[in-house]
Amino acid sequence: MKMTWTWTGEEATIDDLVECAGPGWRKHVEQMVADLEALGWSGKVTQVKEKFGGLRFYFEYEGIPENLQRVAMAVEIFHEGQSTMTCQLCGKHGTTRRKENSGWLATLCRTCAVERGYPLEKWEEPDMDSAVKAVKEDPAVP
Repeated sequence: MKMTWTWTGEEATIDDLVECAGPGWRKHVEQMVADLEALGWSGKVTQVKEKFGGLRFYFEYEGIPENLQRVAMAVEIFHEGQSTMTCQLCGKHGTTRRKENSGWLATLCRTCAVERGYPLEKWEEPDMDSAVKAVKEDPAVP
């Protein structure tokens, strides 16, 4: 299927959509596009982005029969929800985290969180120094 950006009419590829969202969410973007195609979607994409630590995929319902538009909305909600459990950078299991003193949210796995200075959950490590030390000493730590 040929996808296009609604605001320019230019072609939009899966790679373009993933670049807007984050490489770790590729599988969600690909599956959402496939699910929407199965409903008859025209391929018109308005915007793809990360917002509040989750994937946002805005599209036109053009081509989707009216009786299936609620299904298309459910597909969108499902994949956006799944993204909040997937690291937006590497695709591993992730947790939505807030960077201290900023309010910026990101969904990151343990390793990507430590590398970017996001705090870990209490169940992940007793403190940030232990997490950084574990990652530096053992590159196999997930």
